Amino acid sequence: MEWLAFSTYFNPLHLKPTLFMEEKQMQNMWEHSLKGGLECVEGKIMHLTDFFDCHPLAEDGTFNWECIQATLVKMPHVITGYSNHYSYGLLLKEDDGPSVFITTDTQFQLGQCH
Repeated sequence: MEWLAFSTYFNPLHLKPTLFMEEKQMQNMWEHSLKGGLECVEGKIMHLTDFFDCHPLAEDGTFNWECIQATLVKMPHVITGYSNHYSYGLLLKEDDGPSVFITTDTQFQLGQCH
């Protein structure tokens, strides 16, 4: 993500990439992963929105991309006694076509997605 952010930011021929992401994950990604490398550009304090066209989504949010409806599905990633970390799968649906579920980096949860 850092490479994509810098390579599009400094290339005047590229538009900002569109970023659809669960709102808390988006904030955590910036604060705990990307900010350290992307925050400072000479003369300016940067934010995630300087690099990406951000579309924060609710936990069960839906967005459309290329005529495909994508719905976030919250899935467990790492469950510990200290804190729980989640990832989001995508339920993809094209008009009247079949649904496809992409789990991403999650634990197996039979029946989680309908």
